[in-house]
Amino acid sequence: MDRKTRSNIDGRQARATLVAAFLALLVFAAPAGAEAAEEDSTATAAASPAPTASKSGGARLLDARVKPKRAYSFGLKQPRFWITLGASGPTDIRIDIVRAKSGLLQRSITVDDVKPRTATAVGWDGRSSSGAPVRGKLRFVVRGPSGKPLRFSKRYLRAAGGKKKKKGKKRTQFGFFDFIFPVRGKHSYGDGIGAPRGDHTHQGQDISARCGTKLVAAQGGTVTVNAYQASGAGFYLVIDTIGGTDMVYMHMAYRSAIPVGTVVRTGQTIGSVGTTGSSSGCHLHFEMWTPPGWYSGGTFANPSPYLRAWDKYS
Repeated sequence: MDRKTRSNIDGRQARATLVAAFLALLVFAAPAGAEAAEEDSTATAAASPAPTASKSGGARLLDARVKPKRAYSFGLKQPRFWITLGASGPTDIRIDIVRAKSGLLQRSITVDDVKPRTATAVGWDGRSSSGAPVRGKLRFVVRGPSGKPLRFSKRYLRAAGGKKKKKGKKRTQFGFFDFIFPVRGKHSYGDGIGAPRGDHTHQGQDISARCGTKLVAAQGGTVTVNAYQASGAGFYLVIDTIGGTDMVYMHMAYRSAIPVGTVVRTGQTIGSVGTTGSSSGCHLHFEMWTPPGWYSGGTFANPSPYLRAWDKYS
């Protein structure tokens, strides 16, 4: 083989070797590049979670209200705060329950990742952060991730009846109480403790109202008596309340449908105003007895100041 031919062969072999080396480099480099890209993607995801501490900085209140506006311990419904946010993403909020007038904080409830433009309900058990009962006139404040109160949207303020913040606050005000006034309609006060009744004196408070006016349990408890007395009380009901006091409802229009032994809730309907038994005119005769209860060792207490206090807020 002459020198020129050998030189050509050697050249071709050298080029083939270079091409093979280049292809090998591409094969091994591709997975390494993909791995690097994966690592970069993971790092980016870790560094940019779903919106947080904006979470959302520009959030505002599209709606904020409480239902019911008057709630009662051991009642039919407990307070629930309904929140609708205008925000760019899920938002952490804090609900502060405060005194209506003084603004004194009673309890804080945190809720994470509240979805925007979705009505969210948050319940409350009527207790402070220390576990003590909270009663009276209250309101709630919704705070965002920064801890500052969220702004009311213009739409919310219009729905609340004005453009000022105080109009918006009205929707966030509510009351939580232990007792409710038992006569749920127009009424007036009649004879109280000590009024003459022939051979005895009056042991309760009369509340006059139209016959058929709804009666509710002033405080929940267990029904211990459901009876009729022609010469006196007419149809009457006795409830041994959760507070230990017996409450008696007399002259009801008909026998209550609630059997003895039934547990009733504060504010639950128990009957209606009537004039059965020894009665002149439609009214409720209401009595309160200390433990151990009605004609079982307790003594009657004057219910008038309690009734008037309950009447003011309920």
